Amino acid sequence: MPRHFRLTDHAYAHRGLWSDGTPENSLAAFKKAVDAGVGAECDIHLTGDGVPIIFHDFSLKRMTGVDKAVADCDLATIQSVSLAGTDQTIPTLSDVLDAMTDLPLLVELKSRDDKDCEALALAVSNALRGYSGRVAVMSFDQNLMIRFKSHAPEILTGFLTPPGFLGNERNRQSTAATLQDHAFDYLAPHILDAPFAAADDLLRCPLASWTVSDPDLLQIATETKAAPIFEKLEPDLVRRRSIP
Repeated sequence: MPRHFRLTDHAYAHRGLWSDGTPENSLAAFKKAVDAGVGAECDIHLTGDGVPIIFHDFSLKRMTGVDKAVADCDLATIQSVSLAGTDQTIPTLSDVLDAMTDLPLLVELKSRDDKDCEALALAVSNALRGYSGRVAVMSFDQNLMIRFKSHAPEILTGFLTPPGFLGNERNRQSTAATLQDHAFDYLAPHILDAPFAAADDLLRCPLASWTVSDPDLLQIATETKAAPIFEKLEPDLVRRRSIP
């Protein structure tokens, strides 16, 4: 069973600690995060044969050059293509859990439709069953998170909001209702929305904000006590500025 943990005690490398030559969401990027002593954030889709894999887009094209939808490919096909012309291939969720050892992993669930929601929620909850590390799950889709929570109530669950969303008072109120009604454990706003979340009494919960990509945005994360989901910054800088 995954352990509960204080989300805001950590920084999270966005799609792993990727850089030139180390593609986003590759196993090498997660191993680099471990070597740097930071947590990581990743994205999950299901393959056509129902395996949770670590990949951001719905299509393989941007990262592999193969013009196919992830959902139309089985695992063997997925793992036969290279990421960004490197020797790295698309890892499974199991691969990344094994790599993260004792560092926390934030998992974003991605789905296209209602049918996919149930399959994804069930597959990821099954993959995490028996895992003893620190993991938290989140999505922009509250219905997907409700389904996941019904399968794995012991795992931290969060609600993502898009850029600019929390600048609107009505949206803040609806977000607060979502968090309360479904007992989600944390909120994951865009970093420029973190001040709205931190200042609103209705939204007082742990924050994990994305994507922190320069020192000014890191300062916002520090001031709002939001766990930074970061990229293009040195891990040592992020740890010094954000971790108590």
